[in-house]
Amino acid sequence: MELKLKSLYEPLDIDIDTGRGTERVAAEVDVTPTNLARLARRCIDAQNKMAAIEALRKKGAESRNPEAIAESNARTGAILREVLTEAIGGDSYDGLLRACGNGRDMSDADCTPVTAQVFRMVLDIVRSRNEQVDEKAAHYLPEESHAQTEPDPAA
Repeated sequence: MELKLKSLYEPLDIDIDTGRGTERVAAEVDVTPTNLARLARRCIDAQNKMAAIEALRKKGAESRNPEAIAESNARTGAILREVLTEAIGGDSYDGLLRACGNGRDMSDADCTPVTAQVFRMVLDIVRSRNEQVDEKAAHYLPEESHAQTEPDPAA
């Protein structure tokens, strides 16, 4: 008999092509049950906030207003920093920013093209783990045909 289980820390290796080679940021996403629920909530909140900011970015792009575009990037960068720092840790996030800038200091706003992709990967990990939890929980639920929908009057 064999039992194969996944670790509760999902590895996330992020490779950044620097033009002089590849810089790898080795991160892990904490998908313990307690953190998974918190992280799922943070991801949903981040998506909602970024959807609202998208209107500002579009308006800035349509009116060719660089200040509005910069503001939307700054807000998006701050949101991504918040959720990714929780998801992959502060050290990995800082390493990601350094890799984006080929070792130079980079702002959250200037790294949004990369951090947005990392966020999507974290979101995929969270969704996948949530689906696994749901599947395992469903295994323990009674079959619908045997489920009791009303209290038993004889009890």
